[in-house]
Amino acid sequence: MVAATVASRTNHRPHFGDKLALELERQQVSRHDLARRLSPGEPENARRLIRKWIKGQHSPVRSSRVLVAEALGLEPGHFDDEDEEEDAEMLDLLVALVSQIERRVVAAADRRLRDVA
Repeated sequence: MVAATVASRTNHRPHFGDKLALELERQQVSRHDLARRLSPGEPENARRLIRKWIKGQHSPVRSSRVLVAEALGLEPGHFDDEDEEEDAEMLDLLVALVSQIERRVVAAADRRLRDVA
């Protein structure tokens, strides 16, 4: 089943969820076991998140990827090759945010100038 999931991806680079599923299979660790390692107090929340990662419905931030790698006994940077995509996405969000802030600052300055004049 995991091999079919990996083969079905059209992306040339393996998705985090594919790599995670393969690693879980390789280590013979269940999603539930990983969830207990990540969140012993509330494994159900972690299990739902792991399911979303594996299905490709959500991509974890770097800190989550590091936690997953460490929980599986891997190097902290094991899943880091997605940083480039995350950086580009974050840059787009930052540019949009700065643009909104700039528009609001200009509008506020215009209002104050009209009030003073």
